[in-house]
Amino acid sequence: MWDPHVSNALAAGHSKVLIKAEKILPIKAGHYIGNGVYAREDFIAAKPELVQDLISSIVTAIDFILKNEDKAVKMWAEQIKFPEKVISYALKEGISVYNLDVAPEASTIDTYTKFLKDAGILKPEDNPKYDPSFAKKALSMMK
Repeated sequence: MWDPHVSNALAAGHSKVLIKAEKILPIKAGHYIGNGVYAREDFIAAKPELVQDLISSIVTAIDFILKNEDKAVKMWAEQIKFPEKVISYALKEGISVYNLDVAPEASTIDTYTKFLKDAGILKPEDNPKYDPSFAKKALSMMK
């Protein structure tokens, strides 16, 4: 189950966490790695500016959330039609985590790939590629 549904159930007080994702998923910056941006190599090669714009937008949004949490919560509530208290709960309890440490590292990707293979989500011959240059450029543009 993913957020905001997890936070909604927990904030209501009738649910509990049996195991946190940090116990079973790879960790970076103190939190589990649960998402990323995925694209085909031919798409990245054909439209690198679009990929950069997407990554830069994500980094800008994360920065906004970190610097303007109350305003971000209000915007979220308006867009997804969830109560502000549920969204605030997700942020304060570390259920939804935002961090600017977004550039992938080999060790993190390798650990995550192993987890996905062990879970049968990836095939043994699947070996995802990654390119931290888009995230690094997005971060450098913020300075």
